[in-house]
Amino acid sequence: VSGCTYTSTAIKQSLQVSMQHLTSQKAKLNSWDIELLIKQLCVLLITILALICFFNPKKTKKLRIITLLLSILILGFWTNSLLSFAMFYNWITNGVSLTMQFVIILITVISIILPIITKKSFYCQYLCPFGAVQEFIGMIPTKKITVSAKVYRFFSVLRKIILLALLLVLASGFAFDLTAVEPFSIFSYQTILFEVALLTAIIVISSIFIKKPWCNYLCPTGTFLKLGMRK
Repeated sequence: VSGCTYTSTAIKQSLQVSMQHLTSQKAKLNSWDIELLIKQLCVLLITILALICFFNPKKTKKLRIITLLLSILILGFWTNSLLSFAMFYNWITNGVSLTMQFVIILITVISIILPIITKKSFYCQYLCPFGAVQEFIGMIPTKKITVSAKVYRFFSVLRKIILLALLLVLASGFAFDLTAVEPFSIFSYQTILFEVALLTAIIVISSIFIKKPWCNYLCPTGTFLKLGMRK
């Protein structure tokens, strides 16, 4: 047996192993593509349901509850398709994949345009998974705290200050973990930071006594989406 035989046999076996590896990788890729497509279709379906509820609020009260529940399960825990300040910043700095993020881009466009046209909030009231969590927790029968108009106006200004402060800090080039600013990473609970978990717990408990405290008084993403609602 010559050295040439050893070499040709090694090349042949290496080629076979490489082809098997590539075939298996292609199968995984196709499987992942199908899963991604199913997720996007599910998110799109929930968005359509939310739009139906938005344009027919009086006739779709029960459908809205179902949509919000689906939003928590699918947009929140399964696909993690939430609008957030961290996501917008990531798009600006790293770009957007139109194929992989088509539906969430569509949701963003709708959530910005509808408040400008109708002067009514779409995403925060009909689609946001964390808003839905607060709403369901708020259904627990207990005495609610009435927030005065003066306090509400104070927080209306405060949430704009929070949004402006975040924009200025980011514009200055100071880098920090934006997922710690909002409680949305609770839906990725495997990797949630302790301080975010604590903030989320406070907000969720507060929701028993105050109507959607995060949405109504602090959320920078909601503030950004509602900027066009001003007459």
